[in-house]
Amino acid sequence: MIYELRSYHISPGRMADQFRRFDELLPRLFNRHRIKSVGSWIAPSGVCGPSFVYLMAFEDFAHRESSWSGFYSDEEWWHVRAETNAGSELVESFDLTFLKPSPIWPSSHPPVPSGPHEIVVQRVWVGSRSTVNEFFSNVWLPFFHKAGASTLGVFDVLTGSTLPAVALFLAWPNSKIRDDAWRTARIDATMADALAGRRNIDGKSALAQRDVTLLYPRSSAPIDPSLGRPPA
Repeated sequence: MIYELRSYHISPGRMADQFRRFDELLPRLFNRHRIKSVGSWIAPSGVCGPSFVYLMAFEDFAHRESSWSGFYSDEEWWHVRAETNAGSELVESFDLTFLKPSPIWPSSHPPVPSGPHEIVVQRVWVGSRSTVNEFFSNVWLPFFHKAGASTLGVFDVLTGSTLPAVALFLAWPNSKIRDDAWRTARIDATMADALAGRRNIDGKSALAQRDVTLLYPRSSAPIDPSLGRPPA
């Protein structure tokens, strides 16, 4: 499987128009062209925030190309676009990232908490993939699960300017639990020891810069707990 993550920078004051387009007018088109949206959120901050973020699951790149080709050739899409633009562009610009499921993505799909979600994009050093996977699987994910997080998905990032990288989608019961977990993680001895052990081997941590995007799930569009991943 491959995933396509899109972040739409919406014209100021027009987020409600984007909701209507996405919730009322696009589902029939998506279904017709085999485009499966498995989650959508609002990213409240950022250079172009707030942004409308959504994730799609495809069988492979051929499926993705076929689906979008059919979508953009469909006259109904151009009618929907013109109607919801209402004389000016609704989406000013967008970012697109391709992802593939990581082998360390937990196989269980717990219920999705109603609190904030986040995407953690962790850049890793070239050649350290196995070390990073071991760290996230044995140290990082268990720590955050114990702190109250649920894992929505773990992905290898396929495109972008900061490769190689791992993307982790987390969901939290509420903002306080999330803030407390990140605060504790900075001083957690087990996590620090795991990173220090790697530095003693090759002189540097396996992890480089990290970007965290806060997301708010939309009540009108529940998140698929499996993010569209078939059962193991």
